Amino acid sequence: MASGHDAIALAVDSALTAIHGQWESDLAAHLVLAGGRSGSDVAAGIAAGLTEPRPKVLHLWFADERFVEYGDPDRNDFALIKAFASVGCTLVVHRYGTPSSVDFAYAARHYVTELQRALGDEPFTIVILSMGEDGHVASIFPSRAESAGDVFAVDDAPKAPPRRISLSLDRLAKNNGCLLLALGGSKSSAIRALIDEDLSLPATLLAMKTPLILITDQPIGNQVEASQS
Repeated sequence: MASGHDAIALAVDSALTAIHGQWESDLAAHLVLAGGRSGSDVAAGIAAGLTEPRPKVLHLWFADERFVEYGDPDRNDFALIKAFASVGCTLVVHRYGTPSSVDFAYAARHYVTELQRALGDEPFTIVILSMGEDGHVASIFPSRAESAGDVFAVDDAPKAPPRRISLSLDRLAKNNGCLLLALGGSKSSAIRALIDEDLSLPATLLAMKTPLILITDQPIGNQVEASQS
């Protein structure tokens, strides 16, 4: 059984390998991160491995964001961006809008525009997500309808704050690598449901769309690959 520290280290090493592989092909790297403690720890580890000055470009995308002001403690992106303050490459950060700057629905449409300009329909270099206790990923929750398209607005999230912007499962599935972190004993039931292919879990639905690697510190093993059926 891997420790939480080992699980984070595995995610960090995988991300750095993917980023450097993209750079070696003279291409910009596109990293998707989720918030929360695991996301912040992964961000810090990745950033620590990118301090050497290099004429390369890293695009930082967010799997989802709470629709609150930039200074609000509920917002995810501040801690993640802060972790990358000392990277040696050119960092391009793609943030979601705020209530004072854009309309709620427009915030989602604007992120679609950002994606099209920077990436088009090309895959993300690597996507690193965290699974919630209920099996949610990004801001895609069980029993909540997901809108079509690459990005959608969520106005009824079961966890506060209720208004969020999220990448869709289809857009998250366009990747060259996808890691799903599930750390802590509270995730055990969701992990088992994912392995049992419980279709009520957004994490399961994602695993049906793209190969992913589940990284957990729970005693079922630290990696379980769920492949597209």
